[in-house]
Amino acid sequence: MNARARSDRVTRRPRGFGARLLEVQGRLARNVRWLRVNAGISQEMLAVDAQLQTAHVSKIELGLANPTLKVLTRLARALDVDVADLWARDGVSERGQLQNLRRGRKPRPVREKK
Repeated sequence: MNARARSDRVTRRPRGFGARLLEVQGRLARNVRWLRVNAGISQEMLAVDAQLQTAHVSKIELGLANPTLKVLTRLARALDVDVADLWARDGVSERGQLQNLRRGRKPRPVREKK
């Protein structure tokens, strides 16, 4: 196999099971982040509540990690949702419509001077 054939094979989009796995990882990542932001907690706070490393929570939210069922159960418990809410399809959950989230830090509230 020549170098061009190898590079084509690497850059192709996955098909079948691989494509579905990426879709599920992306949905899980978006939903975990959305639920965390709506709960008003940071990744660090979620990691402490779920007894996970902050880096692992970050990788889950980026879609780079494949969490086990035990990890997903801990996340769901820490976010006070059902495990099924982590995989809500089409951005819809029993709690309402999932909205697009802005990347980056949330603005800090303005404190009034006394």
